[in-house]
Amino acid sequence: MSRATKRLGQLVRVTTQKGAELTGFYAPADKDDLPTLIYTHGLSGNFDTNFNYNLLDLPEAQAFNILLTTSTGHGNIATTRRGDPPAIRLTGSAFELFADCVADIQAWIEFAAAQSPGPIVLWGHSLGASKVTHYLAETRDPRVRALALASPSDLPGGFSDNVGSDKVPGFIAMAQDYVAAGQPDKLMPDDCVIGLLRQRISARTLLDRFAYDGPADVFDFYSRGSRRAFEDLAKIDRPIFVLYCKTGELVGPRGVETAIQVIREKAVAAPAVEGLVVGGNHWYVGFEDEAMSGLIRWAARALDIVCTGNLNPDGVMVKSAEDRV
Repeated sequence: MSRATKRLGQLVRVTTQKGAELTGFYAPADKDDLPTLIYTHGLSGNFDTNFNYNLLDLPEAQAFNILLTTSTGHGNIATTRRGDPPAIRLTGSAFELFADCVADIQAWIEFAAAQSPGPIVLWGHSLGASKVTHYLAETRDPRVRALALASPSDLPGGFSDNVGSDKVPGFIAMAQDYVAAGQPDKLMPDDCVIGLLRQRISARTLLDRFAYDGPADVFDFYSRGSRRAFEDLAKIDRPIFVLYCKTGELVGPRGVETAIQVIREKAVAAPAVEGLVVGGNHWYVGFEDEAMSGLIRWAARALDIVCTGNLNPDGVMVKSAEDRV
């Protein structure tokens, strides 16, 4: 089925401090000085993730500028123009380094701030949830007033689930051998894959993601005993929203309700943590409207603004999601 969103916008481009040119979609609100909602996609994603079409069509989203962004980890094996002089280089989630998310997100926030002086709500989906958490913990950016985590995932735990925990040490040793031999971009074997869609990964990225207690280890929902997990989350002193689907998330056997409770417990500096569970899968298929409406209504509450849509005759927001937790 073909469709077009009712909300108009334009393709935009930024260049990060590391010289990567990134493309996004910016849909400004009708009024000046309104807040901006900035989206960071997940593993191998892009700015056009399926639920963003629903977001752009929501009447209540008219209270926000919407900036849908691309990162240097877009696609699994892709290309990005970067460097000085600029050249097309191999990139994508198979080759990305997690810490590059800081430069990526900072470039988009600078763009958003130049368009509107209003506050920013930063939100990320899946791997993007880890990235936005890390960005805010690292920078304490005062322009970001609230943080939304859509399907925050335990990346090392999910990797062990994918390949089998008994195989992880062997894959890490193999990746170390490739890097030592001067082949950091060599792809790992077909049975060494990441994410729900079982995607390829290079030796250097595997070590960056899973071997060093590095910054990518943001959440531990599999009871791995991680020393690094939740350090970034504990630094977040803004309101937090957590969105999950009911099944199929990378949160371990205890499920999404427990994951939300763990985030509440670990977000010790956050003034409030609100959770919402909807149907569908990791991308909320079939429940996109409910998921995006919940996100927008929470963002309005976090910023104490009034949205249109879903209001009763007295002007009070109606909560349609029955699984708010």
